Amino acid sequence: MGQVCEIRQSRVGNFEELLDSKKAAPLLFIHPKTLQKMARKAEVPAHKIGRLWRFRASELDDWLVTRGKLKRPLVP
Repeated sequence: MGQVCEIRQSRVGNFEELLDSKKAAPLLFIHPKTLQKMARKAEVPAHKIGRLWRFRASELDDWLVTRGKLKRPLVP
């Protein structure tokens, strides 16, 4: 939970930090390579910037909730 709080605190105004797969994967309890594969298949919300995939913690949280994987959001 501490990592999620740190990510939320990193918001500046309405701008949310984009996470790389190494930071985003632990939020889903999966390996970074698995997350990258899911991003390529458009199975998770992701943003491709150049050749790199980036993720927003809030979008991953919403994705988990809408898929019925969680009963409550990870990000407060």
